Amino acid sequence: DFLELLRELADGQNLLLIFDEVQTFRVAPGGIQEWYGIHPDLTVLGKIIGGGFPIGGFGGRADIMAAFDATTGAPKIPHAGTFNGNPMAMRAGIATLRELTPPVYQRLREDGEALRQDLQALADRYRVPARITGEASLFHIHLTDQPVVDARSAQTVNPSLTRKMFFHFLNQGIYLGSRGGGNLSVPMGEEELTHFRRVWERFLHKVR
Repeated sequence: DFLELLRELADGQNLLLIFDEVQTFRVAPGGIQEWYGIHPDLTVLGKIIGGGFPIGGFGGRADIMAAFDATTGAPKIPHAGTFNGNPMAMRAGIATLRELTPPVYQRLREDGEALRQDLQALADRYRVPARITGEASLFHIHLTDQPVVDARSAQTVNPSLTRKMFFHFLNQGIYLGSRGGGNLSVPMGEEELTHFRRVWERFLHKVR
């Protein structure tokens, strides 16, 4: 609903809608815009397009990107850079695309959904205030008893408890985001997911 509203507002005011898909591009081959069927005018992408190598990119509507086109002479907007089209990053990006097949995306989505449900169920069982959010392979642990629906409500988390959670996971060999965010990756299997659930349960047992 929020993204649809942004699209409507941008169209109504003749503004460009820009999606930052640095994190969300992983949810589907076409990113979150494919996931929800809402298409921006420009998209910003991060190192996933280079297989994890340091690179970024952007793209969008043909009429907008034409401003950067140097094939017919000097472009309206010059876009030169030392690392533009870095061969190593581009090769790694192509290799990544070959690995990210539809069945892989499907497994990541299913594993992500199952993990979020299990984390929430464990928090409810131990009666520790927590809200688990996310889409596809993304998840976020919010240590709050309030519904988390936007950036403002995400600020209701317990910061000291969140810090304890971060170091608890770190001491168990899991690097969780300092604010409770994380994502699943292709190499992760049932062994890693089970370990994650157990580490979460030990934390809940400790702080309940």
